[in-house]
Amino acid sequence: MEAERNAAQAQMQQAQAAVRDIRSQLARQPLVRKNTLPADMNPRIQELKKELANAEAQKRMLLQRYTPEHEQVKAIESHIALIKERIEKEGSVYTEPVINENSPGTSQKAIRGGI
Repeated sequence: MEAERNAAQAQMQQAQAAVRDIRSQLARQPLVRKNTLPADMNPRIQELKKELANAEAQKRMLLQRYTPEHEQVKAIESHIALIKERIEKEGSVYTEPVINENSPGTSQKAIRGGI
């Protein structure tokens, strides 16, 4: 019975040491957070909007030369619709890539206390 108690205490001490070690490692790790921003801050949407503006300018140029039924005008209209669809698929908000911070703040303390 005494041997079992000693073994259990040893295991408990090992577990506590492991928890302290993990907390120590977490304290050294950078804080990870995500920023949600308006969709206009999304670099992909910015690029798509530039592409859309160019396609619409190209359509205006084509319409000076051809009728709306011309195959080149229809092709650019299809391309414009595709770009608009891609912009829509990007969504109305943009989640910026993960930002790592090395300053241990309140959030770090909350993380350490949660373990």
